[in-house]
Amino acid sequence: NQIEFFGKVMIIAISMPVIKSLLQTISEIL
Repeated sequence: NQIEFFGKVMIIAISMPVIKSLLQTISEIL
């Protein structure tokens, strides 16, 4: 279970900057 939790945290940490950059590009287009 601890490995699954660590994997989820890693996925969230990696996806956060990607989501932020996507939101920035969308706001620039709009």
